[in-house]
Amino acid sequence: MKVKLREISKVFYSEKSEEKEVLQRLSLDIYEGDFFCLVGTSGSGKSTLLKLIAGLERPTRGEVLIDDQLVERPSAKQVLIFQDYALLPWRNVQDNVEFGLEIQKIPPAKRRATAEKYIRLVGLNGHEGKYPRELSGGMCQRVAVARALTLNPEILLMDEPFSALDTITRERLEEEMVRLWELERKTIVFVTHDLREALFLGTRVGIMDSTYGRVVETEKIELPRPRRSGSAAFTALQDRLKQKLAWGRAI
Repeated sequence: MKVKLREISKVFYSEKSEEKEVLQRLSLDIYEGDFFCLVGTSGSGKSTLLKLIAGLERPTRGEVLIDDQLVERPSAKQVLIFQDYALLPWRNVQDNVEFGLEIQKIPPAKRRATAEKYIRLVGLNGHEGKYPRELSGGMCQRVAVARALTLNPEILLMDEPFSALDTITRERLEEEMVRLWELERKTIVFVTHDLREALFLGTRVGIMDSTYGRVVETEKIELPRPRRSGSAAFTALQDRLKQKLAWGRAI
């Protein structure tokens, strides 16, 4: 087992001390090497759940465990990739990818070699000297992925990373993420509101409801790879899970 969430509740308070409970008694297991996709509508608590696993938030009640160790703070073991890339505009691709290693005080020669490895892996070799303003959205997201991978995390947390991209770029990056997962076999927790994307990427899918902030269903995805979203098997599974997703919104 890699990640265990046990009876997690998370309450936020407004300036008027009003409570909003976004997660309620949520329990979930994420296994070593999983590509776990979490699907739900806006406001269902998906991003909050990622921040709890990342150690950026603490649960109000319950426990988050990684390898049976309580998560109490951020760590290089689990790295979160945001939707907006979070690149430093004054640094070029090479320097952005090296940034985490620089903070860890890795020697310059080693961090350059490590960054170059992952720049090649995400298909950005030849663009090392470009700045974020010179890159497309898809290329910026590749830089963010490369920067995360240089830290050699055990768990990669991704918060709707492709939702702002056009359809063609998004589908290309989905294919790249599958390729990277097959090469690296990292444990990935990927948040999305797009069921098609989840079924294309995931080994398992979790469906969150929008009322109580719980995972109401998990499903192992046994479609063979490479997956075709227009195939009969894919469409049948998507239609079946759509009903469960709609049920999750209604409860």
